[in-house]
Amino acid sequence: MPNLVFHPREVSLEVESDVTLLDAARRAGLEIESPCNGLGTCKKCRVKVNQPGNVHHRNGERAFEAIDEVLACTTEVGDSDLHVTVPEQVRGRDRVLISGHRVERPINPWVHREWHADAAISRIFYGDELLWEESGLVPVLGLAVDVGTTTLVVSLLDLQEGKELGTVGALNPQARLGHDVLTRIQLASDEAGLTQLHELLVAELRRMTEEVTRKAGVNVSGLREIVLSGNTTMLHLAAKVNPKSLGRYPYTPVIHGDVALDASDLGLLGAPRARVYLPPVLDGFVGADITAGVLSTGLKDLSGVTLFIDVGTNGEMVLACNGRLIGTSTAAGPAFEGMNITCGMRGMVGAIEKVRISPEGLEIKTIGGVKAIGICGSGLVDAVSEMVRHGIVSSSGRFVPATSLPNSLSERLVRYEGKPAISLVRSDTEQESDIVLTQQDVRQVQLAKGAVRAGIEALLAHEGLTPAMVDRVLLAGSFGAHLQPASLVGIGLLPEELGGRVTAVGNTSRTGAEALLLDREARAELAATIRGAAAIDLARAPSFEKTFVNALAFPKQEHAAA
Repeated sequence: MPNLVFHPREVSLEVESDVTLLDAARRAGLEIESPCNGLGTCKKCRVKVNQPGNVHHRNGERAFEAIDEVLACTTEVGDSDLHVTVPEQVRGRDRVLISGHRVERPINPWVHREWHADAAISRIFYGDELLWEESGLVPVLGLAVDVGTTTLVVSLLDLQEGKELGTVGALNPQARLGHDVLTRIQLASDEAGLTQLHELLVAELRRMTEEVTRKAGVNVSGLREIVLSGNTTMLHLAAKVNPKSLGRYPYTPVIHGDVALDASDLGLLGAPRARVYLPPVLDGFVGADITAGVLSTGLKDLSGVTLFIDVGTNGEMVLACNGRLIGTSTAAGPAFEGMNITCGMRGMVGAIEKVRISPEGLEIKTIGGVKAIGICGSGLVDAVSEMVRHGIVSSSGRFVPATSLPNSLSERLVRYEGKPAISLVRSDTEQESDIVLTQQDVRQVQLAKGAVRAGIEALLAHEGLTPAMVDRVLLAGSFGAHLQPASLVGIGLLPEELGGRVTAVGNTSRTGAEALLLDREARAELAATIRGAAAIDLARAPSFEKTFVNALAFPKQEHAAA
């Protein structure tokens, strides 16, 4: 069998011919980012082949006569030894959103302790059910967990005191195999893929649990209950339930939530009889992360018209009209997460997070204030909004001719792989590439924002409302926390009337999970709210296709002077 050597780690192994370089690297224990999980669409798994003639495309065509940069997922090993250079992974702290809005609630936890001083015994109750007795005054701890598609947050609480003891955040390791939920649904539709995704998730949650309890100076054995909040797909993967029904119409979930499971059955840490509560979901793509947000913002009790939106790979949203709730979701795709974008990346140190065009030229700001290495979702929205505002991009999404722009902007128009692009950051050396936005990148933003805007329009139309009648917009999640409302209006994701009515509410999935831990009444309250809510299937919404097509256009406006 051919021998592969991966540089610069100098890791070698023997593999069969026709194995992809991506699979070979994973066998070698090397991390190569591939959020499309080998479909060849994200183009994040580029490696360099150091010898010609030893690899071929997945379709069998011989293609390499010199040293080439190739996609690891679509390039197969040939019949002779091979040396491959894998890019060093950029290390830095990813920006994980931890805090979020919360409505104050009483401390009345579902799991609680009765202390009997005369016998020095603690009685632990689950609701009104006595679970067990222990000697001594034992702790009663709970975990509120936000299981996001991209990030994970674990918050440790003292359930007796209602006090937060610590919080940690991390990336969801499943993202290495698929950045969006549809890719993970496909992968998890067979037993091997489901097991792989489940084990990746619970191993990281165990590690995070150990970290947060160690930092708080408490023992994991005091952990009595865990609330897992996340989208519907994430709940299936956490519970190791096959999600394939979510990948085909009518997208019916197996797990509807408002259920309790044993932590040990899921592979999670805790006391021997620790339980896991899954909040109710509205439908297959409006999950517990959104319903937890409904709870943590007190959405049902707000007067007037409120639009609650969480923009990620799916645009999930709920419209509240004086207590009546109606929800829907749109397939925004991974562009707002920095994926499927030429120089896109997660929100971590070195990512461009803000872009502005001023009379002095194009200005950027990176996370951490360091040298730019790519662009994340908030920077992407800023950049496209500014390009639309200054006439670099037309309402159709096309780059305009350089001759129609002032010199300070026309010089930014470059060719990238033979196609037009705008250079956000010029490289310092010939070995580096510019950080650019291509025509295809702009198209990805159009599709993503068009999907979300069409969902908003469909919700409003369903209730006979116009944008001017919306009193407030609550923008949840990590993406929303770092966005400028003006840029959302600038690309047309939000109607112009709503630009001044936006409030970022942060990680309400986590704070909603905390409320479910700390107040037993919250569970019945939320379950009743969700039973009384409605969900719109946009595929069957009147004229939705036309609405979506109209929503693709960027706003027409008088261009600001550069």
